[in-house]
Amino acid sequence: MIMPKKEETAAPKLNNNLKSYQPVEGPTNWQLSFGLWWVQRRALLRRVLIGVMAVVSLPLLAYGLYGLGYYFYQGILADRQLAYNLVTATGITHDFIVRRGPQNLTIGPVNILSSAGSSYDLASLAYNPNNNWYASFDYSFIVGGNKTAAQPEFILPQEKKYLTAFLHTGVRTATTVVSLTDIRWQRLAVKESEDIGQTIKERTDISVSDIKLDNSGAERGLPINSLYFRARNNSPYNYWEADFYLVAQAGGNVIGINKYRLEKFYSGETRTVNIQWPAKLSGAQITVSPSINIFDPDNYIDFELGPGQEK
Repeated sequence: MIMPKKEETAAPKLNNNLKSYQPVEGPTNWQLSFGLWWVQRRALLRRVLIGVMAVVSLPLLAYGLYGLGYYFYQGILADRQLAYNLVTATGITHDFIVRRGPQNLTIGPVNILSSAGSSYDLASLAYNPNNNWYASFDYSFIVGGNKTAAQPEFILPQEKKYLTAFLHTGVRTATTVVSLTDIRWQRLAVKESEDIGQTIKERTDISVSDIKLDNSGAERGLPINSLYFRARNNSPYNYWEADFYLVAQAGGNVIGINKYRLEKFYSGETRTVNIQWPAKLSGAQITVSPSINIFDPDNYIDFELGPGQEK
């Protein structure tokens, strides 16, 4: 009778012993089975791990060799050029800063316009030639060496507006000039300035109609005129303040100027304005131009339906 070799029956006996094993304080059957599985296949798993690492490492090694070769071929020359540019580059000059900064406001000659009694009004046309710079400032007129009281003002990009002083008394002089102080420039964000023209057009959409000038007072010898016009806020915003410049022209020349301010001007609202204008304006053509500080967040009135200003 041929007896089986001892080593051929060792594994089945071991498996049978594991199945019949009842743990008391030692490892569980599952832990013993996993340990046996690990010991029997450890060499195979090691070879699989080495193969996976080789597959991952070879592309990385190839990419590293490529990068090293590229650096020796072109990178060294690029580094030398960069170092040369840093050494020879010119610094930021005053001319460069000036070119990047805002252009100065254009201030026209001062118009001296007759007003009530012996007083007169002063007006000078200001223009902001910048596309994406908004300015706020103080201004005054220097008349014969005397300076009028300073007044705050703003001007939007590409806006034209009159700087004014009303009912001034004293000797009239042709050397009257405008003095600007405390000019504060605000550059609009790049994203906003790309369409700043449309933004200004949308937010200053104020239409003026039915302009009527009544000179009946002047016909009775009284230098009093009555001016009527209607203003409508077509923009989707409510404003605390909206200025209107009233310019009277005859023969292409400015003969009178006035300024009127509407308060609490709501979106979609139409307001009728009636003002008394003490000046000699017979036969004059009247132009009414609105001016709203759309870049002052405090000039917006919140809508009652929500926290924002836009409908």
